[in-house]
Amino acid sequence: MVFTQYKTTEGFRKAAWETLRRSEVQNNIILGYTSDDVDTAERGWLLAAVCADGGEVLLAAGYTPPFNVVLYEPDNIPNDAALEFFARELRITGVNPPGVTAERGTAERFARAYAGDGGYTRHFGMNLMLANSVELKAAVSGFGRAAAERDLHFLPYWYTEFERDCGLTVRLSLKQHEEQVRELIRRGKLFVWEDGGVPVSTAASPREVGNGSVISEVYTPPFYRNRGYGAAAVAYAASACFDAGAEFCCLFADADNPVSNGIYKKLGFRDIGIVDELQF
Repeated sequence: MVFTQYKTTEGFRKAAWETLRRSEVQNNIILGYTSDDVDTAERGWLLAAVCADGGEVLLAAGYTPPFNVVLYEPDNIPNDAALEFFARELRITGVNPPGVTAERGTAERFARAYAGDGGYTRHFGMNLMLANSVELKAAVSGFGRAAAERDLHFLPYWYTEFERDCGLTVRLSLKQHEEQVRELIRRGKLFVWEDGGVPVSTAASPREVGNGSVISEVYTPPFYRNRGYGAAAVAYAASACFDAGAEFCCLFADADNPVSNGIYKKLGFRDIGIVDELQF
């Protein structure tokens, strides 16, 4: 086996793109890393692959500090030798990710190889869900619209609360959230559900994956919850993606929250796998 660390996203794309695209929905995070041409050393990123001597990709990895390393075993077929080889190479190169995000079996086996039994904890599990169309069946008052500059007085704060509600281990500053929101508004990828002249929920489609889009940053302030606004915001964001040519939309839902999972299923999303986030 050979471990290769790529100096550019272009090099990683050439080596791993076809392998990752076989499960493009599952790999939406890693594929998102390769959407622009980036000097990985300059960014402090690790884009790497473990390959067989003949060049076949046995394991693909993306690590963009301070987030977890994201892994993919082709077709989710377990390959303990490749995982253990990659774990050894990480230790040799001095790369120290805070955790791993991957399909449930892959995440557990890699964490055991890298951190040892008892050296990691399960932070949370996420249902990966997919829809080829969406339908908001329940009547919800209000309407959806694209977010605009005038929304900057509240959206960065909502993003901060979104991170807290989700228990994310990496938190951005308010200034970073403002920059994030501005960029999404510029690209037309951020949406707001409004009722009675008041913004009540938001959802975004920050990245494309293959022929589809990813829905994320779904947030409703506590006062406006349990009124269907979150479902309406997701349906509006997904519909905007379909109108723009997306063949599918996907999202991550808290695997331990049957309420949110049920809401997404009513919109037309279906489960296609579980991704775990483990912390070392």
